[in-house]
Amino acid sequence: MDMQLTPSGKQAVDFAVEEAAALSNGYVGTEHLLLGLIREEEGLAGRVLIELGADLDLVREAVKSLQDNDSGEEQSEKVPPKAEPKDLGDYLVEKGYASAQEVEDAKKAQQTTKGDLTKILVDLGLNPTHVYEAKAAELGQPFVDLTVYKPDQSALNVVPEHVAKRHNVLPVKKDGNILYVAMGDTNNLQAADDLRLVSRCTVRGVLAVPDHIDDAIARYYATDSIINWKRFTIRGQRTIFSAQQEAGRLGELQVSTEHLLLGLLREKDCVAMRILNRMGITGEQIQAELDPHLVQGEVRAGQKREFSPSAKRAIDHTYAEARALNNNYIATEHILLGLIRDEEGVAGRVLAQVGVDLHRTRRAIIDLQDNDSGTASPPAAGQPETTTSDHEGQPEADPAPASPDPAQKLKNEIQLDAAHWCGRSLVSLFDMTPEQVMAVLNVAARLKALKQQNQFLYFAHPKTMALLFEKPSLRTRVSFETGMADMAGHAIYLAPADIGLGVRETVADVAGGLSRWVDVIAARTFKHETVEELAANATIPVINALSDREHPIQAFADLLTIMEAKGDLGNHLKLAYIGDGNNVLHALLLACAKVGVNLTAACPTGYEPAEEYVAEAQRIGSEESGTGARIELVTDPIEAVKDADVVYTDVWTSMGQEEETAERLKIFAPYQINSTLLAHAKSDVIVLHCLPAHREEEISTEVMDAYKTIIQDQAENRLHTQKALVALMLGL
Repeated sequence: MDMQLTPSGKQAVDFAVEEAAALSNGYVGTEHLLLGLIREEEGLAGRVLIELGADLDLVREAVKSLQDNDSGEEQSEKVPPKAEPKDLGDYLVEKGYASAQEVEDAKKAQQTTKGDLTKILVDLGLNPTHVYEAKAAELGQPFVDLTVYKPDQSALNVVPEHVAKRHNVLPVKKDGNILYVAMGDTNNLQAADDLRLVSRCTVRGVLAVPDHIDDAIARYYATDSIINWKRFTIRGQRTIFSAQQEAGRLGELQVSTEHLLLGLLREKDCVAMRILNRMGITGEQIQAELDPHLVQGEVRAGQKREFSPSAKRAIDHTYAEARALNNNYIATEHILLGLIRDEEGVAGRVLAQVGVDLHRTRRAIIDLQDNDSGTASPPAAGQPETTTSDHEGQPEADPAPASPDPAQKLKNEIQLDAAHWCGRSLVSLFDMTPEQVMAVLNVAARLKALKQQNQFLYFAHPKTMALLFEKPSLRTRVSFETGMADMAGHAIYLAPADIGLGVRETVADVAGGLSRWVDVIAARTFKHETVEELAANATIPVINALSDREHPIQAFADLLTIMEAKGDLGNHLKLAYIGDGNNVLHALLLACAKVGVNLTAACPTGYEPAEEYVAEAQRIGSEESGTGARIELVTDPIEAVKDADVVYTDVWTSMGQEEETAERLKIFAPYQINSTLLAHAKSDVIVLHCLPAHREEEISTEVMDAYKTIIQDQAENRLHTQKALVALMLGL
C-alpha cells in the first residue's frame, strides 16, 4: 500500500534538509530528521518531543558535538593518554603543594607505621585533593577530582537507594546531570547497563573511580555532607586538617570537638582567635582548661578518622552560622560559633568555662564584618592572604551578596537564636539559661532600633496570641497587643469574666482548647501554679505575664533599660532593690544572676524574698563556672544603695494585698526612695520603677519626676522585650 507524507510530515522533512545543509552535511540522517521533527511544532511528534523537554538549540549543539568527535563520543569523555609516572613526593614539591621537609617527615612516618603514604600526608595537613592528584601522577593515571561532584539525594528517586548500594554506586550531580560514581569499579559500562536494566530508567553516565582513590576516600569526597572543602577558607581548611592531626597525635580514632578547638588554637592569628583576644580570652587560657580533657594514647598516623557525633553537630552549626551571617564561605569564626553552640561537646564546655558566650561572640563577628572597610571578596583558597585584612582566605565562589538590610540580618539572627527558645514556654526564670536571657535582650535591642527607623519584622505566617488575664493591666496588655500588631500578628484579650478560669472550666481544658486555636498564651494570674498548669497542658508556648511568685517579662525590660543606660551587663554593675520581696524581686534576682549583675536587696524583716530564689541566684553567681554575680540580702536601705549604679523599687502593697495597706505603710516607711537615700549611691545612678507608682509611698514625687524619662523608657521596653520573646518562641 502506497503511503504519502502528510503536510506536517513534509514540513518536517524540509526542515531536516535545511538542518543538514546548515551543518554542511552532504546527507540527511536521523539526527537531521530529529531536528526537523522538533522544528515542526504543530506536528504530533514535535509536540511530544517538546513536552518531553527536547530543546532545539540543545539538540542541535549535541549533534554538532557528536559530529566533531570522530569516534562518536563527546570530547569531554575521552580518556587522556597514560602519563609518565612521577614520584609522589617530587610531584607535590614541584607543584608547590608541599615542602621537601613535609614529604620527608611523611616518608619517615610511613617507615615507622607501615601506613599508607597518601593518608599520612593528609594527616600531616596537606590538602587531600593535592595528595591524590600526586598519587594519580605517580601511577600515570588520569586524576579525577571528586570534590566537584555534589551528592544528589533527588537522584535516589530515579535509582532507588538499595539498587545503588547493590551495584556499589553513588548518585551525584555535576553540571546539572545525574551521574553515578562506581565505587572501585572500572567497568563503568557494565554498571550503567545493570542500572538501566534493574531500575528501568535512563542513566546519564557512570564515573569510574581510578585506582588511586580507594573506596573509603571516594565515599568521603562524593557523599560527605560534613566538610565541603570548596567553601572553606585557607585557615578554615587548615583548622580541619590540624584537628585530624591532633586526633592522630592523641591516638584517637575519631575527630571530636576538642580536636577542632586544638586546630583553632594552632591558627594563632586567625579571625576566631583575634575575636577571642578582643574579648579578653587568650589561647593559653583555653589550652589550660582543655588539657585535662585530653588523654594521650598511641599515635595513629596514616589512619582515616571519622567525625564524632558531637563534631558533626558542631560542623552543622558552623554551616548554619555562616548562612545566617550571609557569608558564602566557611572560616574560623564560623567554626568557633559552631563549637560554642554544641554545648554538649568538650570544646563547648571548655569555651563556656573561660567565659565565651555565643551571643557576645556572634555580635563581635557581626560588628567586625559590618566595620570592615574592605568590601572586596577575600582571596581564593590557595592564594596568599593579606596581612591588613580581618578576613581570611576565601574559596572561589560567586561574588558575595550585598550586605543585607538590618531587618533581614536580624531575622537571620533570630532564626539562629530560636534554637534556644523555639516552642519553649517561659514559666519561670529558674528554667532559663544565661544564653536564653541574652538572646531576648539582644534581639529586643535590635527590634527597638528598627522600630525607631519605622522598620518591622513580620511573621511568615499569621500568628495569634491569647491574653489570659485574671488581673487587669495597662502595660502588659497594651505592650503585648501592640507587639503582635507590629509583627503582623493578632492578640485576643480574655478577661476573667470571659473564661472563669478554674471555675467555669478547668485550667487543663482551657489550655487544651487554646492550643487548638492560637499560637501562644500570655497568662497574667494570681497563682503561679495556674501558669504551671497551663504550660503543662498546652501544646503551645505559655508566657508568664505575671504571677504571685514571679514577673519574668518585667525583668527582661529592666535589664534592657540598664543595658541602654550603662552599656554591657556584668559584675561591674550593682543594682540595689529597696522594698517588698515580691514577685518583681524574685525575677530580678534570677535575671541579674544569670547576666552577672550584682544585686543587693533591702527588705524589712518578714518581707524578704523567698529563700529558694535567693539561694538559686547566689548559686548561679558563686559557682566556679558561674557568672560571678554577688547576691546579697540586707535590711538597711542605706547599705544596699551604697555605690549602686541602679536603684529599683516597686509598690509596697501588691494587687490582692489591699487589706494589709495600713500596716505595710508603717513598716516600709524607712524604705522610700528619696533624694536623701540616693545620696549614698553613685553620682550617675539611675532609678527604675516597674509601675504603677504610688508617689510619696515607695518613691518620692521629687525622685519620680527627676527620673521619669528612664522610667518611661523602662515601661516602653516591655514592648520590645516581649516582641523579642514571641519572635524567638514562634519564629518569623
